[in-house]
Amino acid sequence: MKPQNHFEKGLILFDFPEPLTAKVEVNLPAKLINLVTKSVSDQPEVVELIQMLDGIYVRTYDRGTIDEKKLVNYFQDSVKKDQWELLVKIQENNETVEIHLLFDEDKVYGIFAIVIAKRSGEATFVNIVGEIAPERVEELLGNLSNFGAVDFDFGDKLKGHWIREDARE
Repeated sequence: MKPQNHFEKGLILFDFPEPLTAKVEVNLPAKLINLVTKSVSDQPEVVELIQMLDGIYVRTYDRGTIDEKKLVNYFQDSVKKDQWELLVKIQENNETVEIHLLFDEDKVYGIFAIVIAKRSGEATFVNIVGEIAPERVEELLGNLSNFGAVDFDFGDKLKGHWIREDARE
């Protein structure tokens, strides 16, 4: 098991100060993620990816029951305060997706996604915590549906976006 400080480093608490009722709540700490590893043991590349994770946390709210702007601003302020980087922001087809990363040159410690799906009337927030190899971020985001989370399909929109400008050669 990884040291506690790495777990905390990429964790965004779902601690909005006003009472909220999530339509979907997923809490997969390391112990539960390890169970998934056993079920895919015949797929070494998936096992390797899963072993990088310390937690996956998802909250989905019905947009009609929340102050969406206030909630989104709260989490945007949280990631900004903790110096997360905005990886990508996509606004198309009446949907908004933001992906934030907490990383250094060697590891991604956290991924935080905000997904506002106007068609379904849902606002979803996803926090992935661990020590993730940067080159595996796109693969991880593309496979979130395996964990009961939302399904992202970005095509080539993420290619090369995780690299900090000051780290490029």
